[in-house]
Amino acid sequence: MAFFDVYIDRLNKLSFPTSPPKPYLAHGELDPQKIHKYAIDIANYNDELKEYKEKRARYYEDKNKIEADLKTALLDNLGIKGTIFEQPIFSLAWEFGHSAGWQEVYNYASDITDKFREVIDKYNKKN
Repeated sequence: MAFFDVYIDRLNKLSFPTSPPKPYLAHGELDPQKIHKYAIDIANYNDELKEYKEKRARYYEDKNKIEADLKTALLDNLGIKGTIFEQPIFSLAWEFGHSAGWQEVYNYASDITDKFREVIDKYNKKN
């Protein structure tokens, strides 16, 4: 199942960004120098937080694109891409298998497709 491994490798290479630690000022701290340092730390933190949110958004965009490509490849491999069976089979496979990962989604989709192969083939011949 080499087609599958390419997408899984791409997903595994994605790295979720680390959020910056939030600075804090101890309760009751009234030393002006510490308050000034805290204000600077908060400004830097806000800049780092903005960068983190941008990286996180890019991470999810990349992840969603890879998973959409993987779904398309999976459905193509099973021969149901573009048929009326595509969505119901994938939905069932996702429901039963997504908690265990994409391999399990593929296994369920393959099993479901095999059980309905005769019906799918008849439909494909008519259309």
